[in-house]
Amino acid sequence: MSPQLMFKCVACGYLMSGSPDRTEHCPCGRLHKDTDAGRFDSILGDDAIEVYKVAD
Repeated sequence: MSPQLMFKCVACGYLMSGSPDRTEHCPCGRLHKDTDAGRFDSILGDDAIEVYKVAD
């Protein structure tokens, strides 16, 4: 995880921060990040997660 990364849900288009101190999920519930458990996943599979690097 890194604050310089953004993850996009391919189902609903939600952009999720890669910040390691923030738990969140997309509105459709297919992409979620649980910082307490150290988990990040998509019920659509890893290939369905788009990863973007934020410009410096």
